[in-house]
Amino acid sequence: VNRYLLRSGLVAFVLQTRPDPGNALGTLYSICRTEDDLMTAGGSRYATAATLLGINDVLDLGEPFAVSMKPCDIAGIRNLQRRDRRARELIRFTQALFCGTVPSIGSTLGFFERRGVDISQEALASFRWRGNGCPGPTRIEHEDGSAAEHHYLDVWGDDDSQWVLSFRCKICADGIGEAADIAAADNWDGGAPTREGSETDPGSNAMIVRTDAGARLVAAAIQSGRLVEETPLTTADLGRMQPHHVRRKLSGLARARGLAAAGSLAPRFFNMRAEELDAALGEDDRRTEEDGATRRAIQRRR
Repeated sequence: VNRYLLRSGLVAFVLQTRPDPGNALGTLYSICRTEDDLMTAGGSRYATAATLLGINDVLDLGEPFAVSMKPCDIAGIRNLQRRDRRARELIRFTQALFCGTVPSIGSTLGFFERRGVDISQEALASFRWRGNGCPGPTRIEHEDGSAAEHHYLDVWGDDDSQWVLSFRCKICADGIGEAADIAAADNWDGGAPTREGSETDPGSNAMIVRTDAGARLVAAAIQSGRLVEETPLTTADLGRMQPHHVRRKLSGLARARGLAAAGSLAPRFFNMRAEELDAALGEDDRRTEEDGATRRAIQRRR
């Protein structure tokens, strides 16, 4: 879709992220004006990033553009558009990925440790979590020209203790880009690729079109041949492909109540069907989520 936007001239550039050339583990925001720019910036960055740090400078350019980022970034863009006329006029389209939470840099360092890579001794030229395939290998390139590839699943570790998340991600009620015009997701059955299927996966993705602007854009991209439409998906299909997002959506309000019970600040949800989702969670699961959020909030204060 982003490539079509540039080729069609509907926008002057796409604002997204790219690897930091001065830090193989870092991420910067990027103004992509060509398809080559998009390809260079591609590849998931499983790390924190100040993605909207330069948004005022970007708006100062006075050119129409699209934004392609995480759901929370798009929510920030929507909040800005309510207050800033330039943002309403210049930001023509928004696209979000389904976000499975943002880990700390410690999770990446833990991956290196498990792989026997000492980055204090072995300078990195680049580190790519995925992208050369679907999902493709996790690739480490060193400044001496050597490189090593590992299976994408190995980056996650053997248990949840090796994947350190910011607390905000643990109480996020929207990892599926509800504020975006278009939301794109992996569509592996069960929520993850298999070790055997990565090389033969055709590289398709699921997509949810959320607005009229998004629908017009997708229709035009399909007509141009830049986007290929395959099998329509149902909500049951998406639930099977993204089971962790189902759980997160159902538990959002319960976790907020747990934070409030601990005397912590707690999010409030508007236009997100929080009460209906909470009712669908079930009494036992609601109690489990509430108690877990309360416990984590108390632990954070110690």
